[in-house]
Amino acid sequence: MLPPVVNEGKIFPFKFWFNSTVQDGMYHQNELFYRLHTTPLHLRAQLYHYACRLGQRDNVMVTASDTHCSIWVSLRSPSVTALTLRRQPLPAFLQPDSQLDSSSERMV
Repeated sequence: MLPPVVNEGKIFPFKFWFNSTVQDGMYHQNELFYRLHTTPLHLRAQLYHYACRLGQRDNVMVTASDTHCSIWVSLRSPSVTALTLRRQPLPAFLQPDSQLDSSSERMV
């Protein structure tokens, strides 16, 4: 199933303490989510591709605003603890300092 994409203005955000730091969370359709990654809007195709891969094993959704997009993972997901405790790095194609040309941005 493809992860839904929701306008960030239509979610209910909150902050919570997890993994020794304050994290971003949201409530959407009777589910609580944890913000896993945020990227600039121009990397939205790569972010969605990554969300699709995560969505094969977890309840995942994507939010978008005028400036950025985020991947959110359900707090009920068994892998959310593993993802945060390992401090999983962003995939190389989502790294903020990666030099992408316009042709690689369209790659999905």
